[in-house]
Amino acid sequence: MPKKRTDDQRLFDDTRIAEMVVKGKTQAAIGQQIGISAATVNRSLKRIRNQWKAIALEETTPYIGMVFETYRKLVDENWKAWENSIGETRKEVRRVRRRNADEEGTPDAAEVTVHVETLNGDPRYLSNIARCMEGIRDLLGLDAPKRAELTGSIEEIEEIVIRYEEPPWAANLKSGSNGSMINSNRLPHAPRNGS
Repeated sequence: MPKKRTDDQRLFDDTRIAEMVVKGKTQAAIGQQIGISAATVNRSLKRIRNQWKAIALEETTPYIGMVFETYRKLVDENWKAWENSIGETRKEVRRVRRRNADEEGTPDAAEVTVHVETLNGDPRYLSNIARCMEGIRDLLGLDAPKRAELTGSIEEIEEIVIRYEEPPWAANLKSGSNGSMINSNRLPHAPRNGS
């Protein structure tokens, strides 16, 4: 029966596992190098990913709340503006005709024109509300993923798939001078025992 690892050993191994996964090693290779089974590596990776998700959620939750509150305020303000843009508006135009110098006893004449306009509401406010609601749906992940159709030749599609399956850091790895696949100068180094 294999020896049970301590919490400190498990934490140390998890750190090493995370570093090796970033470097592109397989679970079997990681297990062999550390001296644990591939299944144990798999369980460790699940634990690591859950910890990373918890940290990410903890760090982003206040930001998400702030963005949500901003959207909510914008929706409220646009609804009020929409309601205020409905109804009648009155515009008065006053024209004063001054008397001539030779008309001493004649008072100034004033002419008042009243324009009444019925407003049906400014559609820009509804458009703003719709954009805010779209932002809220995106923020909360309420919409189903959108399906994208790939068009083009098989070679172009395969190139796209390969590009997205390859880890972003893999493009930086070039063949080293000793013929190895990994240029160790480009990779972060894990601490070695005793250093």
